[in-house]
Amino acid sequence: MKTAVLPFDRLAGQDPRGNYYVFGDAAATQAFAGRFRADGYEVAVKTDYTASFMQWLANQPLGVSFPVTLLLCAMLTGMFALMNAKGYAVQRLQGSSALSIAARDARANIRQSLAVTLIAALGFVGFLGLYNHAAHMGMALSLASGIFAALLAVIAVAYLIGFAVASRSPLLAALKGRLPARLASGAIYCVRAPAVVLAAWAVIYAGLAVGQAIDQAEARQAWSTAGQASAISLNPRLSQDEQDRYSVRTGRWLISQERQGRMILAEEGYTLKELSRYASQPGAAGRNTPSLSGDALTVNSNYLRAQTVLDASGRRIAKVPDHEVLVVIPASKQRQRQEIESVIQAFVASQCQMYHVATPRITVLMGRPGQSLFGYGEQNMPSQKAVFHDAVLIGVDAGAGVFSPDDYTAFASGGNAMLTDPDQALVSLREAGLQPFIFAVSSVSSKAAADFARLQANLRIHVMNVLVAIGILVASAIAAAQTHVRSDAQRIFARYAHGWGFAATHRPFIIAEAALALVPVLYSACMVIQSRQDAGPSAASNDASDIYLLGGWQSAFVAAVTFVNILMYLLATARYSRALAANHSREE
Repeated sequence: MKTAVLPFDRLAGQDPRGNYYVFGDAAATQAFAGRFRADGYEVAVKTDYTASFMQWLANQPLGVSFPVTLLLCAMLTGMFALMNAKGYAVQRLQGSSALSIAARDARANIRQSLAVTLIAALGFVGFLGLYNHAAHMGMALSLASGIFAALLAVIAVAYLIGFAVASRSPLLAALKGRLPARLASGAIYCVRAPAVVLAAWAVIYAGLAVGQAIDQAEARQAWSTAGQASAISLNPRLSQDEQDRYSVRTGRWLISQERQGRMILAEEGYTLKELSRYASQPGAAGRNTPSLSGDALTVNSNYLRAQTVLDASGRRIAKVPDHEVLVVIPASKQRQRQEIESVIQAFVASQCQMYHVATPRITVLMGRPGQSLFGYGEQNMPSQKAVFHDAVLIGVDAGAGVFSPDDYTAFASGGNAMLTDPDQALVSLREAGLQPFIFAVSSVSSKAAADFARLQANLRIHVMNVLVAIGILVASAIAAAQTHVRSDAQRIFARYAHGWGFAATHRPFIIAEAALALVPVLYSACMVIQSRQDAGPSAASNDASDIYLLGGWQSAFVAAVTFVNILMYLLATARYSRALAANHSREE
């Protein structure tokens, strides 16, 4: 990449519109913006990216890791204080004040804490040095300091709450390790409830990342057929009038590239659900056709030459008939053939009526069973799948008149109208005077490889988040069981001695745990049901429009998390209850 640095005096003849990042003090930023304003440009200066950064971080693996870490610190610190109830009772018996007891805890842990903090700081600085030669060290240290301060605040609050609960227990009960039932249970469930939500959140994000990784891994063989296919990037900084003018010119240029065999169309935006809306319009031929769901891929003849698409007899479909529309319906949708033909006919008729052209003939073929279509990926949404199973193929060339030049520009803006020869395309677009509008031509396969590598790295972080979140959930379940048994020891032993069963003995806590488990499961089930209702009655059984619903399997993942949670609680309660029954006589 070549970067040219020029003084403002040599700006004449150049288009300076775009994004600029100014390093230095605020005066330098304002002076830089003022120079552009003096030349008649509109300039927006943004100095605070906190909201944008937080919104971005919430959707990243580290955005899940941070609350997981906070909750882990809160649980470990709170349990440290609660489990020291006997030690605190002994110190209270010796006349120590609450302040001196807390100070003793601090002195006992200060050396280890400082050592761990020093090691973490040195490791962080060393990592920055290796990663980017310690660039922006001040900003990185400020961010790390803020995170460290948040961790310290959570640790301090959790310790004070645990210490207060442990100190409120009567002295005799505390010497026996018993805790105040209400306070201890309330403190535990302040961690338990967020732990369930956080574990479900981590599992959902990890499940989404796993699904995306599987889709991308499945498409790796298909990407080997992409060759030099390249997407174009359009300049969003032009005025609306300039964009409208260049949009038409760019669309015509793309059409000329298609006729020369140098432009591949693979548009995935026209799903069957979207096409069904055209059939529901007043006066449409298929107005009474029920709403359909499923994928559809709109392609041209160049796509059919680059990719292998077979009909039901196994013969390769090499091109779209001249001035016609070709529809290839997968074998799995044979029962819906008439409905699919109706919605596509309504769509084609609507497009041709809008552009005042004759409606072309529609040729319908059945596809080979089990056939998949390669969509070249969604350039602006790399997490979307690139290989479509059981998708309807709609073949349309520019000569049919179904799409306008503006439509082709819109396809290209999403990376769905690709050029097979990027070097020739760069020369051709300059000759057409489109370089102010098309500022880059990039390989779609190279971008897909980079996205896949990033997805694999994120997946490892998501898996670690799940393991830690499940660990917190299990630890909080064990802590809740121990707290429950220790705070209600006499009643539990009395019921045990009178022959009460496990469920009857622990009924209130089992009901509370069941409610904690059912609430997220029922909420997730309602979300999945609502999504399927929105998808329409003809949707597949696992069709859920929201990607976070994991194709309708979100409820199963959440149920698995809550099942592990309540199972660990019941097992731990049973264990501590048996231990209580065995040791109660000696303790009393």
